[in-house]
Amino acid sequence: MKRPEVGPALDHRPGRAVLLGKSLLAGGLLATSFPPFDLTFVAFVGLVPLLGVLEDLARTGRDRPLRDWGGSAFLSGMVTGFVYFLALLWWIVVLDAPSLTIPWVRYPGTLAIVGYLALFHGIFALAYAWIRARVGTPPAFLAPLLWTICDLARARGQLAFPWGELGYSQVPFLPALQIAAVLGLRGITAWTVLVNTLALPLTRPGGFRFRPALWLLLVFGLPVAGGALRLARSTERPTARVALVQPDVGNDEKWDPARRAEIFENMASLTRAGVEAGADLVVWPETAAPCYLLKDRTWRPWVEELVAEGGTPLLAGMPDYEIVEDGEERRVAYRNTGAFFDGTGRFVDRMYKIQLVPFGERVPFSDWIGALDRVDFGEADFIPGTRFVLFDGGGWKFGNLVCFEAIFPHLTRRYAVDGAEMLVNITNDSWFGAGSGAEQHARMAVARCVETGCGMARCANSGISLGADPYGRITGRTPLFERTLSVVDVPLRRGWTPYVRLGDWIARLSLVGAPLLIVAAFLRGRKGVPPGRAVG
Repeated sequence: MKRPEVGPALDHRPGRAVLLGKSLLAGGLLATSFPPFDLTFVAFVGLVPLLGVLEDLARTGRDRPLRDWGGSAFLSGMVTGFVYFLALLWWIVVLDAPSLTIPWVRYPGTLAIVGYLALFHGIFALAYAWIRARVGTPPAFLAPLLWTICDLARARGQLAFPWGELGYSQVPFLPALQIAAVLGLRGITAWTVLVNTLALPLTRPGGFRFRPALWLLLVFGLPVAGGALRLARSTERPTARVALVQPDVGNDEKWDPARRAEIFENMASLTRAGVEAGADLVVWPETAAPCYLLKDRTWRPWVEELVAEGGTPLLAGMPDYEIVEDGEERRVAYRNTGAFFDGTGRFVDRMYKIQLVPFGERVPFSDWIGALDRVDFGEADFIPGTRFVLFDGGGWKFGNLVCFEAIFPHLTRRYAVDGAEMLVNITNDSWFGAGSGAEQHARMAVARCVETGCGMARCANSGISLGADPYGRITGRTPLFERTLSVVDVPLRRGWTPYVRLGDWIARLSLVGAPLLIVAAFLRGRKGVPPGRAVG
């Protein structure tokens, strides 16, 4: 018998205004779970409006070609992502970047970055609605897999920028943050998306449903209870006392030769205060030295003498360079560097920043496309490092993360696997100005502590400097834009967390599961959600 056409009585496709309205709402709700709003729990329901739109599109699209409605699904995800990332990244337009050769580029640049990141939400929405329409995979299984693989995709390659992954919304909610010790940050993201899918049936027509409400309570409540138990059972560990020097030097004054002596003297004063406070290690932030210190015949001996005077090791951020032989050609390779001096003032070793900020520290793909290497936005033109270096703080080892390297879980896990007992994060967040970027950045770094079981000493030029323990609890937090010193006792790692042992297994599961679902959608035809069937 021929299947009847979908007529007006069954055609409940969401109108364009409804689609856009709910997509805008979803993006706005998700954004409020992050600074400056900090409505953490909104993340567990913020995705519901978008999921509702996608469910309606999938239901009415099961008997129609994807080309008729796929654009609406993609658009809904794009709108959600655009609003979400614009609310998170608006501070790019007020970046304190005096070296920009084209100052107004920050405005279209912000829109380009937001649009690029929103593409991944658009892809998620299209894939979700299409697989639901053709295969009918339950949302609780489908949405976390697809969302995770989209997050993973935007965290790889030279355009990698995993800012604002949804799991970071739970950093202030310590019981939920403990999930990262087992599942990693992407596990928290997947769990947050899962809770949204379980909340979805409770918002659909038909009134209260007991079974979905029970599942929602269990899936949300049990991990939180487990996290609270982990916090209650936390034990004291050996600590290292770290002096975090926050010099608060403006980007427009750091490279002025006339200010160099003043900058070094201010940092020396704070360093001596840290030594007097009993520090085992002194840390200067990213590019704190306003010169190529390791090559400087005046200031390198001065710093070595300062360190020897106090007898306390120093990790200092600085620019550096080396001459690289490329066949018959010699070229200068500039590096964003962390250099370690032991307690005698002797230079021991250095590490080069591995994960560079796209367009801020290097134009992506310029090593493959020669023309891009000649583009000049005022970026630093650094060359990425490749070596993971562990420094010896005196019976304990630590790995150093430069700036936004701290938002890449695979880097910190590598340090933990190699034997790091503590993490140091040096950064210069004065670029963010007074926007919420500095707060977002600091919180993302704290998540690495729970994943790896390592405490962290975070030293920022203009704040936020802090110490964090392996449970994400913060001490010694400094205010923004204040020259100050923070001395923190940072717990050392003892044992391995499941995440360090297993790696990012949630991401691996998504890399297997999502492609299988896409193949199933191709092979099984249009067997998706029957018309009128309630989700859940």
